[in-house]
Amino acid sequence: MAEALPNAAPPQKHWWRSAEIAALLIILGLAAGLRFGLPAVIEFKRDEANLARLALDFAHGREFPLLGIGSSVGLRNAPFSVYVVVPPFLLSSDPALATFYIGALNVLAVALLYSLARRSYGALAALTAALCLAANPWAVMFSRKLWAQNALMPFIILTVGSGLAAFLLDQRRARLAQLLHLPLLSITVQIHFAALSLVPLSLYLIWHGRQRLTRYFFASLLLAALTVVPYAIGTLDALQRGTWASAQLGGESSAAEGGLFRTQTLEYALIVLSGMDLHSLAGAEASARWLDTLPAWAYGALTVFGALSIACGVWRLLIGVRAKQPLDIALGIWLLVPLAIFSVHWVTPQLHYLIPILPAAFLALGATLRDVLQRAIYPRPFGLFFMGVGLFLVALQAVLVVHLLSFLGQTATLGGFGTPLGMYAPIRDALLARQPADVLIRMDGQFVGFDDEATVWDVLLYDLPNRRFLPPDLEVYPAQAAALLVLGCPEDEAVMRGTRYTMRPLADGTPERCFTLSERRAADFDASRYVALPQAATLNIGGGLTAFAWDAQTRCLHLVWRLPAPATTPFGDQFHVALSLYAPDGMRLAQADGQFWLGRFWRDGDRAVSRHCLPDLPAQPDHAQLGLYTYQQGAEGFQFFNVLWQEAGAPFLRLPLTGLE
Repeated sequence: MAEALPNAAPPQKHWWRSAEIAALLIILGLAAGLRFGLPAVIEFKRDEANLARLALDFAHGREFPLLGIGSSVGLRNAPFSVYVVVPPFLLSSDPALATFYIGALNVLAVALLYSLARRSYGALAALTAALCLAANPWAVMFSRKLWAQNALMPFIILTVGSGLAAFLLDQRRARLAQLLHLPLLSITVQIHFAALSLVPLSLYLIWHGRQRLTRYFFASLLLAALTVVPYAIGTLDALQRGTWASAQLGGESSAAEGGLFRTQTLEYALIVLSGMDLHSLAGAEASARWLDTLPAWAYGALTVFGALSIACGVWRLLIGVRAKQPLDIALGIWLLVPLAIFSVHWVTPQLHYLIPILPAAFLALGATLRDVLQRAIYPRPFGLFFMGVGLFLVALQAVLVVHLLSFLGQTATLGGFGTPLGMYAPIRDALLARQPADVLIRMDGQFVGFDDEATVWDVLLYDLPNRRFLPPDLEVYPAQAAALLVLGCPEDEAVMRGTRYTMRPLADGTPERCFTLSERRAADFDASRYVALPQAATLNIGGGLTAFAWDAQTRCLHLVWRLPAPATTPFGDQFHVALSLYAPDGMRLAQADGQFWLGRFWRDGDRAVSRHCLPDLPAQPDHAQLGLYTYQQGAEGFQFFNVLWQEAGAPFLRLPLTGLE
């Protein structure tokens, strides 16, 4: 008879370990499927585009960011919110790839939570926690968008895991964990300020393990300080320029809501942990249509699941304090302290502020399930029933996510989920395939970083070096042919020929928005519609006014400009039109100052036509007075500087508006 190998694992243990690994792979597959499935349904709006632009500029060596984008409390985020999303932009400017990278980080977070839970509470707790995190609807939705906070999850788990290993659990890796914990905490907080809620947990762990501190811990203080250096430099510079904060911390006054604390945070916690309120992503108009497709009991069942998760966290803290179990105390602090912090009236809570509690709640749920099954008198039937209910709720959450994503991809959700990125892809692909030397883009404005659509398309077309954005009331006829992308599709195809792209349908079947991609040439300009000036009115910066037209019926003045090379002033490149209309007796009828085209977009030889409409004029004007100006904001307020007309040497040009026939 052959002798058994001395180190061979018992068959039952080997079978259980194989089943555990198989279950983990299924859970990771579920996490990946929910985060990568329906890849066209990605929300990409201004905030995502601003973050992508900073990461792209960094990836291409154009700028080293010292600050991130603005936060919901009005302060500038730290630059680690940019650094963490740079890797995919080293490969491609496509924001879809960067979004998949965010999804991959969150799949990794599921594996990290499993590893942390298994070392802390065993296999059953680990599989339960990983499964809950994999299928949680809000964890999924926070994984499918290029937000800095959506990259938080793996860093949260690594931070907590390193703290537990450094000061509580793992003697073998304590030195390395002590070296890494504070730098990880600093980086996680800098990715998003919501991670500040982890600081009390770190303080507890350090206090508990104070007898185990090594020189590696003190070295970690220096490493953590080094991670803050870029943010400190950027903050000092922004404070000097007055651009660091756009709003003050704090929400509504406590008196307005009846006390120091608010219950809204607890409500948000139930929403985030259960998967309720998913319909809010569809916006006010479409959410009712999606809710009509759900069974009436769905949200109620999920509410119980969320409440049970919080109750398990409270239970872990109570038994931890009573039994002096620091691991359970730490878990309770991890879950409950963020709820307390964001319940105080120092900032208005948001759903994504509660991302840090997701792994804590599910770990508490898994640990409590393990304890219940170990102590039950009839563990097998009770355990099967309990696990069956849990699996049903998890399956319900996964189905709701898939159902919602399908709805968002097919239905216009005004005021909610933005136009899916996949619907922009054909336009982007068409322009990138054409590689035009110049592309004119008229969306909702010309201020990239502030105007929503302009900011989005600046990133989508990042690989095209000559992107020029037009304000709504400006037409440009370039000296050299250019691609023209316009938000809108005129019914008269003769007005604007080109390829039309329609987005998701509204309830009445019309598209929520439509884009037209065409070509614009200098020859498209119809000079016969305008009155040419006998002698071009030249500006002292070059270029000037060549023609104009007055439409008495619509009361719109059309001005034809010849533009010089990119123009700027000591105060920037924002030019404004000063326009006044006068009656024959010299009385001013109206004044219509307005933003002109940004000088950075001017090109030598381009012809621009600006439109200025004043429908409420009390009478037909006799003449107009026209000028350009810039301004500077200083300590004494605004200072205005006129751009002079070269020949007259005056700030204003007189245009007759009568007798033009």
